[in-house]
Amino acid sequence: MESVIITGSDWDYINDHMGGHDEDGMPNFMNKRGFADDRPEPKKQARFKTFNEAKEWSISNSGKAFTRSPDGDGFIPKTT
Repeated sequence: MESVIITGSDWDYINDHMGGHDEDGMPNFMNKRGFADDRPEPKKQARFKTFNEAKEWSISNSGKAFTRSPDGDGFIPKTT
């Protein structure tokens, strides 16, 4: 059986320009921090169901401002 060498393939491009492949055949860039499962979780914004919850949060946080949520469901801290 003859070996076939394919040039211009994704494999070649990754080897030439993106750091090659690991021992499992995966592109090395896929092993770098932040590529997949180890990405940090997006920071969740505080949300208060009632005005009183938002008011109590404001009082306990040096009077920080809050506003109605853009979707009209509750209140969120006001961004500056």
